[in-house]
Amino acid sequence: MKTSSKTIVGIDLAAKPLNPTGWALLKDSEISAKHLFNNKEIVAETVWHAPTLTAIDAPLCLPRDKRQYMREADGEMQGKGYPVLPPRFRFMEKLTLRAEKIALKIKEEGLVIIEVHPVST
Repeated sequence: MKTSSKTIVGIDLAAKPLNPTGWALLKDSEISAKHLFNNKEIVAETVWHAPTLTAIDAPLCLPRDKRQYMREADGEMQGKGYPVLPPRFRFMEKLTLRAEKIALKIKEEGLVIIEVHPVST
């Protein structure tokens, strides 16, 4: 694993591993990007660069109450005019479950990961 003091990884996750996931690296002032597909390569590429921050464009958890479609934060975002999609919508739930798995693996490596939303971020 490499180490770097100014490295950020951004992940625009696809719901299905068959579709390309956008993966970008900002290291100091240089940017590189690529498409990755399965969870293992997304985690491996991220961990290899040991970023100080990893930002993923996907919900990182489902609502605690299985009867709810939205998390409290999603409702607050919508209330402020940001068009977030609830994690329990059919296609979003697949994305969210995949994001949860990837985030857990990245966190297990001691790295920081945050959930982002392109319009509000």
